[in-house]
Amino acid sequence: TVFEVPTTTEMINKPSGDPGFNSNLEAQKSFNYEIGFKGRENTGFRYELAVFFIQSEDELVSFEVPGASGRNFFLNAGKSERVGVEAQGGYRLLEVMEFSLGYTYSDFEFTDFFYSGVDLAGKDIPGNPTHRLTWGMDMAFDQSWYSRLEFQFVGEYFVDNANTVTNPEYIANQFVIGREGDLGPFRVSVFMGLNNLFDETYNANTRINAGGDRFFEPAPPFNIFGGVSLNYRLPDTSLN
Repeated sequence: TVFEVPTTTEMINKPSGDPGFNSNLEAQKSFNYEIGFKGRENTGFRYELAVFFIQSEDELVSFEVPGASGRNFFLNAGKSERVGVEAQGGYRLLEVMEFSLGYTYSDFEFTDFFYSGVDLAGKDIPGNPTHRLTWGMDMAFDQSWYSRLEFQFVGEYFVDNANTVTNPEYIANQFVIGREGDLGPFRVSVFMGLNNLFDETYNANTRINAGGDRFFEPAPPFNIFGGVSLNYRLPDTSLN
């Protein structure tokens, strides 16, 4: 059993605009059940599988009010249920290359929720795609160079409690190459990456229950990024 007390941010934002805390918010209560297994074979295979079931009461749900400058407000839904499966696997080839595959199935819905006089029981909890699939390939060269190619499929999902507006399915992708090594007491990493390799149009982020139908935040077109990190390692002063 898990109790989640509303944060200060969640309580201080009152839809009425009046000062003080939102005394109508209750703590969210959840009952979690999960079972799974994982393993690794000498052949280079690794795998992991988990199945979970979550029942929640007084779930904290965010929403926006038109004219409130995009501020998030919160209320309690009656009850909800989440059923999901998470599976991951990978295969390492010749110690320099690894392929990975991950899949998540999510069936999240309200089971008791009245909002603005409308019965939303049986509606999907917004912001949660039913299917999510990730594929990746990692490579390492000379113990200093590395690269990663990743594709992620995200299925369509609703962005409002009433399930009237959907975010379409999309495929995001990224390629990163970099080099890291030691420079005296420093650990240095330099990397460069490519985002949205095929210049696809999709929404990288969504605002759940947004006011004024401002649900979608489009992803940028094809772009290049890079960076440098420098970490200092303190000398080992422990006595032998």
